[in-house]
Amino acid sequence: MASDDSGASAAVGLYEPEGMTAVREKYAELGGMVGTFSEKVGDVLSRAEVQFLQAYRGHMQEVRTAA
Repeated sequence: MASDDSGASAAVGLYEPEGMTAVREKYAELGGMVGTFSEKVGDVLSRAEVQFLQAYRGHMQEVRTAA
């Protein structure tokens, strides 16, 4: 069986449920939110890392001066 250019004709006439456009829009929106969420989590982790290292350095200074 020979195939056509890109299978585009195979997609013609496929059943698409009512509201599928809205589902695709929401899916794209969700994908954007996940990307934004990932960036925000990265920012929070970076700030927490800086705070942790500052506290650790301060603690180590106290340990050195106490010894």
